[in-house]
Amino acid sequence: MVGIMLEPAARGGYDVAAVAAGASGIEPGERLLEVDGHDVTRMPFSRVVGLLGGAVGTMHALVLERGDARTTVDANVQSIFQAMPSPVISPMASIWSVSDELPEGIIVFGAALQPAAR
Repeated sequence: MVGIMLEPAARGGYDVAAVAAGASGIEPGERLLEVDGHDVTRMPFSRVVGLLGGAVGTMHALVLERGDARTTVDANVQSIFQAMPSPVISPMASIWSVSDELPEGIIVFGAALQPAAR
């Protein structure tokens, strides 16, 4: 992935919920409109993830919207372990064990994660 976390947007599509350190030019709150010329506003999450993937270093052209302004940003695929905020989770950790650290409504691998009840 290109170092962004997406969440469902109220008007369809996906908003950027968080940005990894290496994903410059992208800000939380922007709406993702296109990936490499493909309209993603009505695309299933699994297809969007597929478009954002690739080998580390692969470049993708993202069209983002903030308010009425649209911008195109070239973003490169990052290693998940380089893109993760601290603390770093071991590769053996279950994604469910980190769900408490994610904002509500974040979709990871097609599953909406909610914080565990305390």
